[in-house]
Amino acid sequence: MKPVARPAKPARVLSSVQRIDAIEEVYGAVLNATNSFYGRVGGDLAYLLGAIAKGTSCQFRPGSAIVRALRVLGQDHVVWDHITIERDE
Repeated sequence: MKPVARPAKPARVLSSVQRIDAIEEVYGAVLNATNSFYGRVGGDLAYLLGAIAKGTSCQFRPGSAIVRALRVLGQDHVVWDHITIERDE
């Protein structure tokens, strides 16, 4: 997984406060789902929080722990503007 220098789709323009709110929501959802940032989910979360802060995106596999954890936020949450789901080959 690598950070991607462009938004996954036309991202909503967020104010600094909205970005911080989104980061807090994502952090909370992943912590609640995993109880720990140990292992790959910690690295994935770091990439994702950076992408939200910078307005870019990153790629994850469809069944990754972080994607599963974020589903509780709903499909309309701004976090999905910052995630590209890799296609299974």
